[in-house]
Amino acid sequence: MLPRIRTAHRLALLSLVTACGDDPATEAPRLALAQLQLKGTHNSYHKLDAPPADPALDYYHEPLTTQLDTEAVRHFELDAHLDPDGKTARVYHIAIIDPGTQCDTLDDCLRELRTWSDAHPRHLPIVIFLEAKSDLAEIGGCCGPDGDPSTCDFEGLGERCWDGALDLIDTTFETAWPTRLFSPDNIPLTAGASPRSALPDLDTLRGQLICVLNDGGSLRDEYRRQQNARDDLAGRACFVTADPTDADAVFIKRDDPACNNGAGPGCDIESLVAAGYLVRTRADTDAVPDPARAARAMASGAHFISTDFPATRPGKDFFFDLPGGVPARCNPVSGTPSDGSRPACEPSLVSE
Repeated sequence: MLPRIRTAHRLALLSLVTACGDDPATEAPRLALAQLQLKGTHNSYHKLDAPPADPALDYYHEPLTTQLDTEAVRHFELDAHLDPDGKTARVYHIAIIDPGTQCDTLDDCLRELRTWSDAHPRHLPIVIFLEAKSDLAEIGGCCGPDGDPSTCDFEGLGERCWDGALDLIDTTFETAWPTRLFSPDNIPLTAGASPRSALPDLDTLRGQLICVLNDGGSLRDEYRRQQNARDDLAGRACFVTADPTDADAVFIKRDDPACNNGAGPGCDIESLVAAGYLVRTRADTDAVPDPARAARAMASGAHFISTDFPATRPGKDFFFDLPGGVPARCNPVSGTPSDGSRPACEPSLVSE
């Protein structure tokens, strides 16, 4: 793993993004990432090289750069499979059944994003929701507490277990983005403060990449290194999709935004948003455009809305866009904080 830059030094670098010479103690509060709602894609690398094996796989995405340039996408979901060599994270959906991808390795994907970022230094922060997957190794009984890797033919399976190998994720992100990678260490915590309340303002986060390990099980626990301390993610490149009660909770996943008459998995999204968490949901699923679900996702105030259909596609009569076709808009729930802690969000403040 690359050596980590000390938190104080990284924060000093981040401060250069803001006006030099300003006294933070007297500076007025500025817009926060939590006041926005951003458009993104699900399985953002997904490419159809042949007719899909299942109707639920009948969607595809353009290269990441095209999504950024012409489809108003600002957050992505990548699936990383550990190569049998244990040194490479390959990006695809399902081996054999659905292997098509726009960027072969995690490093390829990140470097493509970095090239675009270098050309657009004032862009809104790009967020990567990363899933560490071991489909074939799990089917082969090689992963988890009952698995015995010594008996597994990882070369034949085409992937290894991520158990014990999560440092590769950090190394890959830190190599592809040696600067402007906003990690948990960049949050200046004070006694009693929650990480979500200490996030820098939007101007400071511009030009940055943020990684979120999208896992709610054993890999998340392993990635944290320790269970109950506030510095669970110290030294890590990525945040995690957490539970609201977790000490390190910043990002929360609520993929289904449904809430009908107070019933549904997405009924707590508004309260999570009001509490300052950053929430991710999905506008559609199973390759089925769903205008009603998309409308609910937007109205809920979820900050990151993912879709399989960011632009027109043959045979589909609907695609997901935020109003005006913009990458981000003022959040309908949190755009104007009720406590006056931040200025009201104005569309003119949201760009790139």
